[in-house]
Amino acid sequence: MCPSCSDTREQAYQVLDGEVGQDLLTAMQPQQIEGLAFWEIGFRNLTNSRRAVENADDVSGLTLRTTPNPAHIAAFQALGANPTPMPFAELYTALETRTVDGQENPVSLIRSANLYSVQEHLSLTAHAYTAAPLIMNKQTFDSLAPELQTLIKEEAQEAARYQRQLNHDNEQGDLAFLEEQGMQVVREPDTASMRAKVAEPVRAEFTAKHGSELLDRIDTALAR
Repeated sequence: MCPSCSDTREQAYQVLDGEVGQDLLTAMQPQQIEGLAFWEIGFRNLTNSRRAVENADDVSGLTLRTTPNPAHIAAFQALGANPTPMPFAELYTALETRTVDGQENPVSLIRSANLYSVQEHLSLTAHAYTAAPLIMNKQTFDSLAPELQTLIKEEAQEAARYQRQLNHDNEQGDLAFLEEQGMQVVREPDTASMRAKVAEPVRAEFTAKHGSELLDRIDTALAR
């Protein structure tokens, strides 16, 4: 559903660990941030308290908490939903009081935030991938000897690989737990129907504001 999506973790890692990802980390430096590596939050999935989401039409009419990410908001609008950005700290209460029907997050967060107790339906849409950049203060980084800078970056990358694998290994256990708590899980929703409604208009909106260079580079990296 994002403007230039990967379908698998491996594709996401191919982009983030390659030239595109390295350039994104380097772009943080003017803000006095040294980007070290990309850890992950993971693929985001849709939950709600109204109905099972098996295809694009099932999303229409749902009021969904999203992040303030303009691409996420535009994607859910294209599906006919009512996206409602709000802080994560307010989400549980909003779901409990039915201020919103649902939300979208990786299964690990759905479990750890106890969202299963106020949501009945989970659909494994994997509609967006969320990275978690590991960063440090640039002034501190620059004060280190070159060999220590190299060591820190190498170990940050190694830690990223471990964290991602741990996240992946825990996913099936988290899903089993959510089902044990009573969540109805749609494991193979029709994501093609969702992408058909979202990809073109959201990409057009993104490129109109930001240009197409970044998305074209991602497409090129994924095509290799």
